[in-house]
Amino acid sequence: MAAEDVKKSTFKLHVGIDFGTDGSGLAYALPNGDVYIHNKWKSKKYGAITKPKTQILLNEEGSCVAFGIDAGEVYAQLDSETQKKWLLFERFKMALYENLEPSKSPQQKKDNNDEEDQKKSSIDKP
Repeated sequence: MAAEDVKKSTFKLHVGIDFGTDGSGLAYALPNGDVYIHNKWKSKKYGAITKPKTQILLNEEGSCVAFGIDAGEVYAQLDSETQKKWLLFERFKMALYENLEPSKSPQQKKDNNDEEDQKKSSIDKP
């Protein structure tokens, strides 16, 4: 990257997130071209982890209590009443792809239903 390109750059930071089914990763780049790969995640129990589990633990207010392998560990230590109130999300990435259809407005849904009704009525006629 040429020095004049760095000076003209308007971005503050580029961030790349590897949001994986089992593990997650993070990298970022600065305007001067320096790239940093965050490959040491701190875990309370296991020390530095290369790629943390894609897990998140939320308390009953919806605040993040723990992320990664610590989320599962903290959840396992909770009493059963607290477990019922808190939410542990793990291996949820593929569930984000259940609805591949783009959202439709109520009018688009109505128009689509009208078209389906017309097709059905024309098929029913002799």
